[in-house]
Amino acid sequence: MIAERLGLDAKRYSGSAGGAYGDGDEDRVNYVPQSMLEDAERFKACPVLQFACSTCKSESEFAPQHFGLSCPNAKCRAPLWGAPDAASLFARLSNKVVLDKRRHVGAYYSGWLRCDDPSCGIRTKQVTVWGGACLSGGCQGVMRPEQAESAVYTQLKYAQSIFASKHAKSCCAREGATATDRAEVGKLCGILSSQTTMDVESNAYNWISSGMFGVLAANKGLAGSKKQKARAAANAAMVV
Repeated sequence: MIAERLGLDAKRYSGSAGGAYGDGDEDRVNYVPQSMLEDAERFKACPVLQFACSTCKSESEFAPQHFGLSCPNAKCRAPLWGAPDAASLFARLSNKVVLDKRRHVGAYYSGWLRCDDPSCGIRTKQVTVWGGACLSGGCQGVMRPEQAESAVYTQLKYAQSIFASKHAKSCCAREGATATDRAEVGKLCGILSSQTTMDVESNAYNWISSGMFGVLAANKGLAGSKKQKARAAANAAMVV
């Protein structure tokens, strides 16, 4: 109650057996895998892909499932976001996706940590050997990465979802979409979908290399052979 009155996260001070960060039995029972969530729920924390129209210069969320390849600005509605042709639009979109990816990956590798206690909020790149404890004296918070690996992976999946085939189909089914619009949308989304899928597949998050099991098996065999040699030496000593 005191934590709630102070505007702090009450879960951190509840003292429950499930842990201070909402990892209790109730959370495990109600857990839903990320892959089973709707896009709106799964990517709600992701910064949207902002794209500028070449005609009106205004920036808006790029969402082809809602506006197709036209500028969403009601006063503009320029086709192809003001680009002279589909190839020019593709080049701009491809560059934008790559720059956004580099920005998020760069933020992860910069290694900034921030205390999760709102009353502290210290920001540093220093790492303590004491279990991620806050570096500020007397603070009970935990240092968390500003850009976690899970957040980077989710951002890559968000970029992939923008150009997914289901969005391209819904865009093509829009009222007033011409055959040319459908062809351009399908081709552009197909190429960019391949590009973003390659980014996701090249990411090592949630991936366990099969070679790791061979290393583990080899280490287990090595440990077993050492135990056998030690046992044989002990038996030989007892015989002597």
